[in-house]
Amino acid sequence: MRVCIKSAGAVVAAMATIIIATVTAFAVRFQSTSTDTAQPAVVMAIAPIFPPVAVASNTSGKVVVEVQVDAAGTVTAAKIIEGDLLFRQGKIYEATAQRWRFATAKDGTSLRTARLTFVFRIMPKDTLPADLTSVFMPPYQVEVRHKPFEPVVDKQSSK
Repeated sequence: MRVCIKSAGAVVAAMATIIIATVTAFAVRFQSTSTDTAQPAVVMAIAPIFPPVAVASNTSGKVVVEVQVDAAGTVTAAKIIEGDLLFRQGKIYEATAQRWRFATAKDGTSLRTARLTFVFRIMPKDTLPADLTSVFMPPYQVEVRHKPFEPVVDKQSSK
């Protein structure tokens, strides 16, 4: 038996397509009762995609993104401040964090800060599809789940 992978780029592209299809439209909307403007309440949270290179290597990890939130609840700046190098490539996590929305500041506070944690977890291979959905954990964490990557085995080539 032989594992056939035509190119690493093709694997990453295929995995990215699968990940985007399973995670793209994930958004959590809820009403918050928090009035603490130092810790702005989340109105809408968006889950990022699971990094294709992390899926291909069956690697779990996390990224922490610090965001600046204006009085209207819009993210005005986002920057990765912590995370494994494999998960820090590109600007996808900052772009995802920019899509979050927070409650309007009631006391006129012009700028607030929050730290969003994106956890990427490779689940056991027998995990049910219903357990592979992304999970929001208040106040600022999203866990993105994925099955382990299994290379395609070409039984024809092993003869």
